[in-house]
Amino acid sequence: MQLFKSKKSLLFLGLIILFGLLLKQYLLFTEVKGFLLGDPYEYASMAYKVVFNNKWEAWGIRSWFYSFFLMIPLMIMKWLKVLPGRFFMNMLIETQIIFSVSCLIVTYFIGKKINNTFTGIISVFFLTLNTLFNRWSLSTTSDIPAVLFYLLAIYFSIPNSNKKTVSSFFGGLFMGISFGIRYQVIFSFIPICFFYLKRFKNFLYFLLGFIIVFLLIGSVDQLIYGDLFHSLIANFKYNSYVIPARDYNLISLINNKFYFNSILFYFSLIEIFLMIISLIPSFYKKNIFIIIFNFIFTFAIYYFLSLKNDRFLVLVVPLICIMSAIGLDFIKFQIIKMFQLPLMSLAFVIITLPLVLFFHIHKIEYMDLHPFGGVIDGIYEILKYDKKPQVVAPAYATGGEFYFGENLKVINLDSPDWNNKVLVNSVLEKGKYFFVWNIYSPDFKKNVLPALRNYKYSVFHLYDKLETITDINNHVIYDRYVNQIYLFKKQE
Repeated sequence: MQLFKSKKSLLFLGLIILFGLLLKQYLLFTEVKGFLLGDPYEYASMAYKVVFNNKWEAWGIRSWFYSFFLMIPLMIMKWLKVLPGRFFMNMLIETQIIFSVSCLIVTYFIGKKINNTFTGIISVFFLTLNTLFNRWSLSTTSDIPAVLFYLLAIYFSIPNSNKKTVSSFFGGLFMGISFGIRYQVIFSFIPICFFYLKRFKNFLYFLLGFIIVFLLIGSVDQLIYGDLFHSLIANFKYNSYVIPARDYNLISLINNKFYFNSILFYFSLIEIFLMIISLIPSFYKKNIFIIIFNFIFTFAIYYFLSLKNDRFLVLVVPLICIMSAIGLDFIKFQIIKMFQLPLMSLAFVIITLPLVLFFHIHKIEYMDLHPFGGVIDGIYEILKYDKKPQVVAPAYATGGEFYFGENLKVINLDSPDWNNKVLVNSVLEKGKYFFVWNIYSPDFKKNVLPALRNYKYSVFHLYDKLETITDINNHVIYDRYVNQIYLFKKQE
């Protein structure tokens, strides 16, 4: 394996990163259509309102740290006078892709620093292919940027030969930035501190770097919200219900296999096996043990929180990839050591990597990258016939300013509002087009469907020049859009 100890290793690294970049570009321009709900829309909207409307508006639980990064491409597009549309949104996601590619580079250096060059390259190979990592690399959520600065914090916290305190300071600084981007990263603060056992002076510099950013977070909140640490306090109050003692009992949380199932879905059995094997060298290599401890501690915290989402695991995905690469390196080394068969060792690696590749290529088809693409297509089609449409839909599903600028009036009616009969009637009375899914929910049948009948909404097929194909009284719904998204139009 001398190839991975030479300068040619950088060629392998470059080719893997190039493959990852091209894969993301392909998915971006062929599969991504529409924003995902929740955080991705919120962060992008915060940045957009500042750059284009000079308004510092946000939901109070949001930190502004990530939105500051998104303002950079938006300012460039404003300067170039790029109009909202698909290209506009794609350029915003390109910022996220830059973060994700940077994650690959830092992952390589971590793997190399704690073990060897082979580990660094293989960990990047595994991370480049990972479906969960790629899925959230193509959204405007804050997870991938938080992962990047978390990885940088780990890299600068790993002990080196000269034990420079400036490295520890940068470790704390990057840990603070990661925390500022996504507050839940604080759960990983404790395990990362284990790098500083027996290095108290370095730990103080790490803590100093973190405190500087922490105070900056409070200052930004004071400036924008008028209250010191407003978003931080509001965020933890908002998420307080996820503490097991309140709404969940301990037994139900232990029996919940959500994250275990997520790992089985997003990682091949080979990677999981290699990850377990990495426990062996961790007994005599301190830095490997701490990487594993970081994964176990963070995973355990998320596991016992009642609010679960597979994207929360993105933070530990690079750690899993590093552990799997360590396991592969350990087996490779043992084959050479025990059997004196370098070619067998090479064959083992050559067989393993394609199997992992085929597993992840197969998983690409499960990446839902256009959940509201039908809404975007539908609005574009409507604009051909109606220059000032009044569209009723959850605001996050329409692409908002990113596709249509100020040309589209969206009246927000999200499914949690369907239980309010008065609100439903008021909104549908004002609207002209209504995009809807979850039509089988009780609230839809009880409140929304009668209102649609009352205001004479009918289902339309957009590609037949808005011709009515059925009446809602027949309960026959035309299924045109992905994820069962339907369009109703108010009759004249």
